[in-house]
Amino acid sequence: MIYVLAFFFPYIALAVRGLWIQAIFNFILCVIGYVCILTGIGAILGIPFELIAVVWGIIAILQNSNKKQHQEMLDALKNKD
Repeated sequence: MIYVLAFFFPYIALAVRGLWIQAIFNFILCVIGYVCILTGIGAILGIPFELIAVVWGIIAILQNSNKKQHQEMLDALKNKD
């Protein structure tokens, strides 16, 4: 579900995962992309901005998930003794 949210609104998905600084910068990138697309001035620039924001959001969420899983694995190994 979080990946569907990340595809359409990556900044919201980042905020939900607790990645606030990345969410703020991703929101700025999305707004620039939305404005470029809606005004027609930079539709050529707007679409890449949106794609960059989506890819960046998904990668950040995956990295955060892997980091949490790695930390849980380390904690489990420490508590095993």
